[in-house]
Amino acid sequence: MLRTWRNIGGSHSRGERRKATNAARFWANDEGKRKMEDLAQLHAKLDRTQAEIEKGIGHLIRQRAHVAHRLGENDVTQSRELLAALEDTQLLHVQHRDRLRRKLDWTLAGNKASSRAIPLAGA
Repeated sequence: MLRTWRNIGGSHSRGERRKATNAARFWANDEGKRKMEDLAQLHAKLDRTQAEIEKGIGHLIRQRAHVAHRLGENDVTQSRELLAALEDTQLLHVQHRDRLRRKLDWTLAGNKASSRAIPLAGA
Protein backbone atom coordinates (compact mmCIF):
# COMPACT_ATOMS: atom_id res chain seq x y z
CA MET A 1 0.00 0.00 0.00
CA LEU A 2 1.24 3.50 -0.83
CA ARG A 3 1.90 5.42 2.37
CA THR A 4 0.23 8.84 2.44
CA TRP A 5 -0.15 11.48 5.10
CA ARG A 6 -3.73 10.41 5.64
CA ASN A 7 -3.20 6.67 6.00
CA ILE A 8 -0.15 7.04 8.24
CA GLY A 9 -2.54 8.16 10.96
CA GLY A 10 -5.10 5.46 10.17
CA SER A 11 -7.73 7.21 8.06
CA HIS A 12 -7.45 8.05 4.39
CA SER A 13 -9.37 9.44 1.46
CA ARG A 14 -8.30 8.90 -2.14
CA GLY A 15 -8.98 12.51 -3.15
CA GLU A 16 -6.78 14.00 -0.42
CA ARG A 17 -3.73 11.70 -0.51
CA ARG A 18 -0.27 13.12 -0.68
CA LYS A 19 2.77 10.99 -0.98
CA ALA A 20 4.73 10.82 2.26
CA THR A 21 7.90 10.18 0.27
CA ASN A 22 7.81 13.67 -1.27
CA ALA A 23 7.51 15.28 2.13
CA ALA A 24 10.25 13.03 3.48
CA ARG A 25 12.57 14.12 0.68
CA PHE A 26 11.80 17.76 1.43
CA TRP A 27 12.32 17.54 5.20
CA ALA A 28 15.34 15.28 4.93
CA ASN A 29 17.38 18.18 3.60
CA ASP A 30 18.99 19.21 6.89
CA GLU A 31 21.45 21.50 5.13
CA GLY A 32 18.62 23.56 3.68
CA LYS A 33 16.90 23.72 7.06
CA ARG A 34 20.11 24.87 8.73
CA LYS A 35 20.63 27.51 6.05
CA MET A 36 17.14 28.86 6.68
CA GLU A 37 17.82 28.95 10.43
CA ASP A 38 21.13 30.72 9.79
CA LEU A 39 19.36 33.27 7.60
CA ALA A 40 16.72 33.84 10.27
CA GLN A 41 19.42 34.34 12.89
CA LEU A 42 21.31 36.76 10.64
CA HIS A 43 18.14 38.76 10.02
CA ALA A 44 17.41 38.88 13.76
CA LYS A 45 20.96 40.04 14.54
CA LEU A 46 20.76 42.65 11.80
CA ASP A 47 17.43 43.92 13.16
CA ARG A 48 18.82 44.14 16.72
CA THR A 49 21.93 45.95 15.53
CA GLN A 50 19.88 48.42 13.50
CA ALA A 51 17.71 49.10 16.56
CA GLU A 52 20.87 49.79 18.60
CA ILE A 53 22.06 52.20 15.92
CA GLU A 54 18.75 54.06 15.97
CA LYS A 55 18.80 54.23 19.77
CA GLY A 56 22.41 55.45 19.63
CA ILE A 57 21.45 58.28 17.28
CA GLY A 58 19.09 59.57 19.96
CA HIS A 59 21.82 59.33 22.61
CA LEU A 60 24.25 61.22 20.39
CA ILE A 61 21.74 63.99 19.68
CA ARG A 62 21.00 64.46 23.38
CA GLN A 63 24.66 64.41 24.39
CA ARG A 64 25.67 66.88 21.66
CA ALA A 65 22.90 69.22 22.80
CA HIS A 66 24.12 68.83 26.38
CA VAL A 67 27.71 69.68 25.40
CA ALA A 68 26.54 72.68 23.36
CA HIS A 69 24.44 73.90 26.29
CA ARG A 70 27.35 73.64 28.74
CA LEU A 71 30.02 75.21 26.50
CA GLY A 72 29.88 78.47 28.46
CA GLU A 73 30.66 76.68 31.71
CA ASN A 74 34.17 76.05 32.99
CA ASP A 75 34.56 72.29 32.62
CA VAL A 76 32.84 70.26 29.92
CA THR A 77 35.56 67.59 29.84
CA GLN A 78 33.34 64.80 31.18
CA SER A 79 30.54 65.69 28.79
CA ARG A 80 32.93 65.63 25.83
CA GLU A 81 34.48 62.35 26.98
CA LEU A 82 31.03 60.78 27.21
CA LEU A 83 30.20 62.11 23.75
CA ALA A 84 33.42 60.61 22.36
CA ALA A 85 32.60 57.25 23.98
CA LEU A 86 29.09 57.33 22.51
CA GLU A 87 30.49 58.15 19.06
CA ASP A 88 32.99 55.27 19.32
CA THR A 89 30.23 52.87 20.35
CA GLN A 90 28.03 54.08 17.51
CA LEU A 91 30.84 53.46 15.05
CA LEU A 92 31.23 49.90 16.36
CA HIS A 93 27.49 49.27 15.92
CA VAL A 94 27.58 50.58 12.35
CA GLN A 95 30.62 48.45 11.50
CA HIS A 96 28.94 45.37 13.00
CA ARG A 97 25.77 46.05 11.00
CA ASP A 98 27.79 46.40 7.81
CA ARG A 99 29.57 43.08 8.51
CA LEU A 100 26.21 41.38 9.10
CA ARG A 101 24.84 42.81 5.84
CA ARG A 102 27.85 41.54 3.91
CA LYS A 103 27.52 38.12 5.53
CA LEU A 104 23.81 38.00 4.74
CA ASP A 105 24.40 39.05 1.13
CA TRP A 106 27.20 36.50 0.83
CA THR A 107 25.02 33.75 2.28
CA LEU A 108 22.07 34.61 0.05
CA ALA A 109 24.39 34.48 -2.95
CA GLY A 110 24.90 30.80 -2.15
CA ASN A 111 28.41 30.94 -0.76
CA LYS A 112 29.42 29.35 2.50
CA ALA A 113 30.09 32.46 4.50
CA SER A 114 32.63 32.70 7.22
CA SER A 115 33.58 36.06 8.64
CA ARG A 116 37.13 35.66 7.31
CA ALA A 117 36.03 34.71 3.79
CA ILE A 118 33.69 37.65 3.20
CA PRO A 119 35.27 40.18 0.86
CA LEU A 120 35.46 43.71 2.20
CA ALA A 121 33.43 46.43 0.53
CA GLY A 122 35.42 48.18 -2.15
CA ALA A 123 38.05 45.42 -2.29
